[in-house]
Amino acid sequence: MIGKRIKKRYSYFLFAVLLGLGAFWVVKYFSNLNSSQELNEVKSTADEPSADLVEYEDGLILESKEKYSDDIRTILERGELLVGVLSEENEPFVIKESNGEFRGYCVDFARCLADKLGVRLTIDNSAKTYDDLIRMAHDKEVDIALGNLGKTEHRATVAALTNSYIDIHFSLMVNRLFEAKNEIDGNIIYFLRNNKFTIGAISSYLRSAKELFPKCQAVPYSSPHKMLEAVQKGEVDAIIDAETFIEMEMNKNPELYVDCASYIIVDKTEKICVAVPIEKANNFLNGLTFV
Repeated sequence: MIGKRIKKRYSYFLFAVLLGLGAFWVVKYFSNLNSSQELNEVKSTADEPSADLVEYEDGLILESKEKYSDDIRTILERGELLVGVLSEENEPFVIKESNGEFRGYCVDFARCLADKLGVRLTIDNSAKTYDDLIRMAHDKEVDIALGNLGKTEHRATVAALTNSYIDIHFSLMVNRLFEAKNEIDGNIIYFLRNNKFTIGAISSYLRSAKELFPKCQAVPYSSPHKMLEAVQKGEVDAIIDAETFIEMEMNKNPELYVDCASYIIVDKTEKICVAVPIEKANNFLNGLTFV
């Protein structure tokens, strides 16, 4: 009797287990079926062309149906993006190879922009100074001007300047004999801000030199490399420029370490931007903000 009850309970238990397994597999089957349908729907949707895209005859895919500005259309019709840079090599922003090819941060940016527009890139390096470069943008000799182009009030009155895409610290290169003569031991930036000395700078840095070191005598130079030669020979006590320029020049010319020492001005940065003609400020280079 007891044996029959045990067998009966075992049968109920086995039936319940089988019923549970059956329900589990049914639920799983329909769940997989729904997932498969959702994936197919997503895939078919992804394969469909977006309503926001439009294709032109030359195969260029534009990002929206909104019409391009006249400036962009001019570049597309010309089939060329004209970019102005300095004639003198400006590492790491613009570097000219021995074969005439250009490379560097700004060149990569310009090439990316030209590729996005589907046009060829042409670089004009006839500008001798940054003032020349800004003038070229103002006179529409180039579509954009690039390089170690810091934002200043004067430049903003001549050309439209984008928000900075990189901020670079200012840096000093100080003649070691000047340091030894004045027995500077400690914070040299503090010493220079409170004492008279001569400091070399290219035109775009002259105002900053006077602002940072009120008692200094600022000496203008037309060429960064003439300025470097001057501080190395002791013709000026120090020079001021972008951290990238000072660091790269000292790394390229180890002899500079013998005659000079470099110091970063941590509380002063230069905002590097792109310059375009003022008329293009509201409709050129979609994605960059102008001031």
